[in-house]
Amino acid sequence: MKPGRSNRAVRICAGFVSRLGFLIVILVLLLFLSVGYSIVHHHGILISTLAIVGVQVVAQGSYFWGLVARSIAGSVANLT
Repeated sequence: MKPGRSNRAVRICAGFVSRLGFLIVILVLLLFLSVGYSIVHHHGILISTLAIVGVQVVAQGSYFWGLVARSIAGSVANLT
């Protein structure tokens, strides 16, 4: 194994862990905000659950599609 390859793997893992940590912080913040919104507006349990799940789906879906777009842009940049 080449010395540069192990260094690259460490950088990839570090980047993944930092992105995952950022995502978890944002998702927990959104969870508390959506629970607070449901409590303040006196929604029932069903509406509250749907609001919380909806917020989480939108946030995680946006993050996923951002990663896909970044991957495609990186692939196109490497072709040129």
